[in-house]
Amino acid sequence: MNSKDKYNLIRLGRKVFPTRPHWEVEALQAQGLPLYWNKEWLAGELRRLGSARRLAQEWGYPWGEVARFARQFGLAAPGHRPWKATFVMLDKDLVKEMDQASKAVGVSRNRWIVQALEEYLAHEDAAKAQGGSRLTN
Repeated sequence: MNSKDKYNLIRLGRKVFPTRPHWEVEALQAQGLPLYWNKEWLAGELRRLGSARRLAQEWGYPWGEVARFARQFGLAAPGHRPWKATFVMLDKDLVKEMDQASKAVGVSRNRWIVQALEEYLAHEDAAKAQGGSRLTN
């Protein structure tokens, strides 16, 4: 195969298999691919649901992938809250309490922390929906 044939094959492949941002929703559905690969669909769902986390929960997609595509397409979810990291040294007694609590539930310490954060965020979303927030800035 000479180089000219190779480039013609690549050109043909691009016509037959367009890149992800150009895939239409119907083509994605027909092939069983994630709908968030389509920029317009993702933008509409982010407007409707308010956050990539809610979109991922509703459609059963991995949250990280949905958020990555939203960033790649230049979409900012209206419900996106920037994370503010505060690094503190944890007391050894606090770490022991966390380990005991996670063992009681039967998960790792990190998984227990993630579950606690998810519950907290869900509670915050519910509080905001009712008109108030427990946090003060």
